[in-house]
Amino acid sequence: MWQHFVSLPDRLLWVDYEGGCGVWECCGEPREAPDVLEGVMLALPKRSSRELRQLVRKSDDLY
Repeated sequence: MWQHFVSLPDRLLWVDYEGGCGVWECCGEPREAPDVLEGVMLALPKRSSRELRQLVRKSDDLY
């Protein structure tokens, strides 16, 4: 979700009430995704966490 969101040209114009059903598992709130990912990275073993962090950092740089 985070990678898709940051690739959108209008990502900085996102309005909270636009679209979606409000269920995280279905539509989610893209700007909450980094917080969820941070929790996942903290729970993963060090090597897996490092690999995920590298992927997330690339998306963060776009945002």
